[in-house]
Amino acid sequence: MNPPLIKIEVEHMRQSMIHAFSEHVLKMDGLFQHAITEACKPEVVQEIVDDAARRYLRQALDEEVKNYLTYGEGRKLVRAEVEKRLKADLG
Repeated sequence: MNPPLIKIEVEHMRQSMIHAFSEHVLKMDGLFQHAITEACKPEVVQEIVDDAARRYLRQALDEEVKNYLTYGEGRKLVRAEVEKRLKADLG
């Protein structure tokens, strides 16, 4: 009759583990809910939007200046200035 006792002890251990895991999941859920609530406060979201807008605006401006100086009218101005300086320096 010993095998049923072992089964009862294993079943009890399994139930204890399930209970402990359920408590842990509930605790983690509360932590996640708190983190989400904090991250979604209007002032936090506004700061994220402002930072992203500044970063992407800077990238767009850098790209346009690069394009102007590399492929646009700015290139002609740069070339003319370089030629002028070279002629002045080299005679």
